[in-house]
Amino acid sequence: MEKRQTLATMVIRVCGLIFGAVATAIIARLLQPEKFGEYAFVLAVVTVLSMPLAFGLRQTLVREISYARAHAGTGHSVQIWAWALHRAIWATGVFAVALAVWIAWGINDPALQWHMALGLGIYLLLPAPKLLSGVLHGMGHTVQSQLPEHVLRPLLTITVLAVVWIASETTALSVSAALLIFALTLLVDAALSLVLLKRGSDFRFWPQRRGQSKTTQSRALTVSTLSFGAIASVQLINNNLDIVMLGILSTDAQVGLYKAATVLSTITVFGLGAVNTVIMPQIAKMHAEGNSTQLQTMITKAARIITAFGIGGALIIWAFGGALLTVIFDDSFGGAYWALVILTLGQLANACFGPVALVLNMTGHQKLTLIGVSTAVLVNATLNLALVPRYGMEGAAIATAVSLVVWNALLAVALKWRTGYSSSIL
Repeated sequence: MEKRQTLATMVIRVCGLIFGAVATAIIARLLQPEKFGEYAFVLAVVTVLSMPLAFGLRQTLVREISYARAHAGTGHSVQIWAWALHRAIWATGVFAVALAVWIAWGINDPALQWHMALGLGIYLLLPAPKLLSGVLHGMGHTVQSQLPEHVLRPLLTITVLAVVWIASETTALSVSAALLIFALTLLVDAALSLVLLKRGSDFRFWPQRRGQSKTTQSRALTVSTLSFGAIASVQLINNNLDIVMLGILSTDAQVGLYKAATVLSTITVFGLGAVNTVIMPQIAKMHAEGNSTQLQTMITKAARIITAFGIGGALIIWAFGGALLTVIFDDSFGGAYWALVILTLGQLANACFGPVALVLNMTGHQKLTLIGVSTAVLVNATLNLALVPRYGMEGAAIATAVSLVVWNALLAVALKWRTGYSSSIL
């Protein structure tokens, strides 16, 4: 791993974690648990619908542009970008129509209907920042690809909220205003990514010659994107299933409290996200070169860093979780402590398994990843149905934690079986 990129990425992730937590805490304080729960529900729905496409295309862009830079040159990168942009526009439009139909005829609550209409606008904006950051990442600008999402967006959110709070006569914030602020940050994210890409590389968004935008690998790219998108779909369902089912089976207040717990629990896995970002293109490159010894060494080092940060984060949560909930959010959020403890345990297990899913994906074994996470979703859904009606958000936390352990364990076994690599610290 490149030490400078790893350190810089971790600094960005830490800053993003802090800024994101502050932004979420301010929104939670201004909305209060019930309104914050509805805000979280709307974002969960549009995220589940949009991120599979955006994530699948982003992963494909990172891997294929990295390959193109090494073998086929910038011209092929332009073809890949043009292909991805076309697919994003087409697929987003189709699903937007379906979402609009559901909003118009499937929702009876006028307030929720309006909020979901704003969510539709957010849905249309979500793919752009992901695609642009994917191009930046694939072009080798790992650090710059993280700045808009993890630093700019939360800082902008905090700034706008501060202006609204100062200018307003009341400290309350409407769900509509919170959603509009989220949409604004997406637009600025995409704009900054575009500026960074244009200034930091020779990447061209449009071909120099007519017909150059057509790629001969359309079928392979489509299969790759569908695979990554399917994995992202299942992971997003698994990550948001607890919030959605709490919204259906429990109260908005419970959803709001639980959302605060999920935000804090991510402290445990920020090292996983940071390290994965750095090693993603390196795994694909080393695997293509057949350099298995060096690749295993890098995976082991990455797993040790991820586990160390995971243990440190979990200890902080378990020791000071109750205080963090009340100080960062509000006294009314103290009731989420035990859900936070349970979620942190599951996230610690997630960290201890290392970059297992990433290694499988970057070595061409996406189908095994899909099988593992799909099994975990079934476990999660079953446990949510059984536990949420009786235990509320603590039941949802148990279901999520167990599902994290299940899918990581399955993927670790699959990785060793199919590739011989181990993602553990040993």
